[in-house]
Amino acid sequence: SVIIASAILAFLYNWPTGRGAITSGSYIQLESILWPAIEQYRSLPYFSGWTWNEVEIKTPEGGFAVGLSTDKPERLEGWHQSPESPLLYIVDESKAISDEKFQGIGRCTPTFYLQVSSAGAAQGEFYHSFNKHKKFFWTIKVRSKDCPHITDEQRAFDKAKLDRAVYASKHESEFDEDLSGSAIPLRIINAALERQATMMHHPGGMRCAFCDFAAGGAENVIALRDGNKVEIIAAWRNPDPTQACREFIEHFKRLRLHASEIFADVGGLGVVMCKNLKDAGWPVVEVNNGSAAEDDVHYSNRGSEIWFKAAHEIEFGVNGQHLIIPDDKLFIEQATNRRREYDAKQRLKIESKKDLVERNVPSPDRADAVLGAIVCRPSQWNAQRVAQVHLPKNSFAPGFVRF
Repeated sequence: SVIIASAILAFLYNWPTGRGAITSGSYIQLESILWPAIEQYRSLPYFSGWTWNEVEIKTPEGGFAVGLSTDKPERLEGWHQSPESPLLYIVDESKAISDEKFQGIGRCTPTFYLQVSSAGAAQGEFYHSFNKHKKFFWTIKVRSKDCPHITDEQRAFDKAKLDRAVYASKHESEFDEDLSGSAIPLRIINAALERQATMMHHPGGMRCAFCDFAAGGAENVIALRDGNKVEIIAAWRNPDPTQACREFIEHFKRLRLHASEIFADVGGLGVVMCKNLKDAGWPVVEVNNGSAAEDDVHYSNRGSEIWFKAAHEIEFGVNGQHLIIPDDKLFIEQATNRRREYDAKQRLKIESKKDLVERNVPSPDRADAVLGAIVCRPSQWNAQRVAQVHLPKNSFAPGFVRF
């Protein structure tokens, strides 16, 4: 809104026959953010006579700047400078531009060239511009401390809530160079287990259960969070959904849980299981891991958000209190064997179950349940609490009005 907008306007003002090509990872970025930032200056006398169209500016001398967004690399080619018409080429949100698109951009011959983006995964052409190709660029790294509109309170809030890699990208302009590739590095689990060995007790508190339903030879799992302690209550195999449903209900009753305190994965077999539980009087809270994340700026989907937020709480705790996690071999293997990935928008993404199968890695049933129990929060206003509320009787008498 400042740097790119100023660069475009200054370029066309100084070279009115020049051409500007501006591309981004998404058309919305151009249409909703960049171009409105440019158009706020259209009334200035410097730009008198210019034509302002949707994602396009034209000068009276024949120069122009246009926004481009495409999935086809070849459409980013064909832009070349000439003595009569210099070329400005800007790549916005560069981390979301694929290497194939950069190959198309590389076939152009710009007079001026600019790449701008927040940091993301330690891969791709934008990352290499700061590393092995750095000698070809003038690089600038802007941290949030360089931005007066970002407060210390905002940084503290994000540090407490965001995944380590997201915080480093957002506030430190650091690329994610976790070479292990694991969504939850083993060092985080080991540090938590070592720390909790010296914890004398754990206070009870908010309770939340998470159910992961089995398919094939996988496990049915129920994990429970009580205050800052998370444990695997049960893990068993039963391919019969009807019988498995009955066994889940027995655990709910034994734990004295209310349906609003129970979360369940509704993906796959979960559709049938959640319906069976509801028909049996247990309308549990359904979680669709494939749905949009609550924080869809940083996480690809809800399942990825749960995994990475849980990793953050295991490492740093929540509200100044560290978690006690299961010292369970299978849980640890599953939690540390799933890979960290990024989607096309460079948002954090968990490795898919399909990819796990192709790597011959078992389904992470215990990890899904434990991490779900860590992140999901029951509503404070569940049916039990509503029943405890006593409102005064309505003393309004129809037909009686007092003046």
